[in-house]
Amino acid sequence: MRVSSRGRPTPIPGPGGKGGVNGELRCRVVRRQSGDKPPGRPNWNKIPTKRDIPLLEDEWERLIERSAVKDAVHGRVMSGQSERLLVDYVSQRSPDRRRMYEILFNRYGDKLEAYNAGDGSNMRSVNGMWEYDLTEAEARLVERFMRVYAPAFETARADFLSGRRLLRDI
Repeated sequence: MRVSSRGRPTPIPGPGGKGGVNGELRCRVVRRQSGDKPPGRPNWNKIPTKRDIPLLEDEWERLIERSAVKDAVHGRVMSGQSERLLVDYVSQRSPDRRRMYEILFNRYGDKLEAYNAGDGSNMRSVNGMWEYDLTEAEARLVERFMRVYAPAFETARADFLSGRRLLRDI
């Protein structure tokens, strides 16, 4: 964000003319007082960003089911491994959040607190942790992931609790 002489935010060009309104990124920059904690860097293992992982849909389904079974056996829902798998799965349709963040961070450093790319891939720092909004395409992938994960988890958990042998590999 550039600040005009009147203190109003003005847009900056996005990467390759993408993002934002008319290809611009908008961001919020804050002036920190000495002693204020900076927002920190995003954890790209937990935030979907453009990644091409060459797996077929049935391969993804097997990975998701296997992760759900492991979670059920260990008595936890959406373990760290499953969360990472979800991020990788969603990243197939994600905008390049990492690149957008890096462009703005290179310009503003730790003063960067949020950005709006106009395509729904907004990010913001909340209590030192970065949050993001899902795009419509990403939200559809999350739903598809959960349609595979949830039934596999419930079936495996019921089998495990009843003492039945699990038919799936762990």
